[in-house]
Amino acid sequence: MPSHKPREIAVQILRRVIESRRFVEDELLNQKLDSSLSPRDKRLCHEIVLGVIRNQILLDWLIEQITHRNRQRPSLRILLQTAFYQIFILDRIPDHAVVHETVSLARNLGFSRQAGFVNAVLRNSLRNRDQLRNEIESMKKNRAFIVFSHPEWLQQRWKKRFGSESCLELMEWNNRIPPVYVRVNSSDSHKSPLPAAWEKQGIEFKAFDLPWLRDPLFYEIRFNGPIQQQQGFEEGGFYIQDPSASSAVELLNPQKGGSYLDFCAAPGGKTTLIAQWIQNHGEVVACEFSETRLNRLRENVDRMQSSNVEVYLLADWERQHKSSSGGRFDGVLVDVPCSNTGVMRRRIDVRHRLNEEFFSTLPDMQLKILKSAANYVKKGGTLVYSTCSVESEENREVVDRFLKEHSQFEIKAERTILPQVDKMDGAYAAALIHR
Repeated sequence: MPSHKPREIAVQILRRVIESRRFVEDELLNQKLDSSLSPRDKRLCHEIVLGVIRNQILLDWLIEQITHRNRQRPSLRILLQTAFYQIFILDRIPDHAVVHETVSLARNLGFSRQAGFVNAVLRNSLRNRDQLRNEIESMKKNRAFIVFSHPEWLQQRWKKRFGSESCLELMEWNNRIPPVYVRVNSSDSHKSPLPAAWEKQGIEFKAFDLPWLRDPLFYEIRFNGPIQQQQGFEEGGFYIQDPSASSAVELLNPQKGGSYLDFCAAPGGKTTLIAQWIQNHGEVVACEFSETRLNRLRENVDRMQSSNVEVYLLADWERQHKSSSGGRFDGVLVDVPCSNTGVMRRRIDVRHRLNEEFFSTLPDMQLKILKSAANYVKKGGTLVYSTCSVESEENREVVDRFLKEHSQFEIKAERTILPQVDKMDGAYAAALIHR
C-alpha cells in the first residue's frame, strides 16, 4: 500500500501555494521533499502538486458535480483535489488505494468527522467517472476554460486574438507536462561535447533544431534522477533552458570582442548564452533589479564559467558607471518582467495569478525599463527588447510606443514565437538599431 507521506506533503505544499497565490518550485517543493522520502515517493509528491495546480479549475468543477456545490474547508478541499487528480487525470494508481489513502489521510489531518464524507465522495466519483469524462470531452466545444483550467476571461481574450481553434491548442499546450531542454556549453572551456558522453551513458536525448541556429545547441533530454546531479551540470557543461530563449540573443547578434549589457539578467540564461556566443571574448555586463535574484545570477555565471561576465545590482552599477557608461555598448538586451503567458506550461501558477488589469499596467513599466536601457546603446549598436509573453500589448505595442519617442532608433527585425504554432515556449523579441 502506498505511503501517506508523499500525499501529506503534497497537501501541505498546496495549502501554502493557495494561501500565498504563488508557486516557486525550487523554494517550496524542494524544501519539502526531504530525504525521508524515497525517490519514488518524491516523484509522486512532485506530480500531485504540479498536477493539482495545473488542473485546479477542472478539479474544482469535478468536486462540485459530486458534492452538489457543498462548500468544504480549504484543507479538506485540497485533499479532495489531490484524490480527484489521481482518479481522473493521473489514472495509474489503483482506485481502492486512492480511496483508502485519502480517507486515512483525512483522519491524520484532523478531519475524522469528515472521513465518511470523503469516502462517499470518492466512491461516488468512481461510479460516475465515465459519465463525467464524457461531459468533460463535450465541454471542449463551449467551456474549454474549465477543461484546461484557464480563467474564462483569458480564453475569451485568446479566442478573439488567435481564433477558436488556435486558442484551444494554446490552452491544451499549457496543460502538457513540459520536457526538459538543456543548452550545451560550446565555449572554449568545454571542448568535450556532452551529447557524446550522454550516448555512452545510455541517456535519451534529441536535438532541437532551430531555424536561426546553424548548429544544434539545445537538446530534449531524459535524465534518471535530479538533473543537478548529472554529469556536466556542476562543471557548467549545460544550462537548463527552453530553445525559445535563444531568439533574443540571436537578434542581438553578439560578436567577439564586443561589449554587451544584459539589463534584466537573472537568472542568467541569456547572459551566459551571450558569453558563450562570443566564446568569452568580449565584455558582458549583467545587471539585475532584485537583490534576492542577484545571487542566483552569480551562481549560474560562475557555474557556466562565463569568465567575461561582470555581475551587478542594477542600481549600484548605474550609480557607479552612469557618467562613463552612457551609449558605450555594442548591444543591450532588455528581457523585461512580463505576464509570462508564453511560458504557462512551465509557470503553472501564472494562470491563477493573472488578471485583466495586468495588461493595462505592465506595458507602462516595460516601456520605462526599455527607455532606461536605451541610454546605454552606442550609435550603430543594437537594442533588443524581449518578453516571454504572447500578448501584443507587451510586445510590438511597447516597441511602437518607444519608437514614437525615440526617432534615433529603428526596428531591424522581430520574432514572435507562439507555443501552439512553434512547439516551444512563447516569446517575443525585437532588434532596434541606434542610427
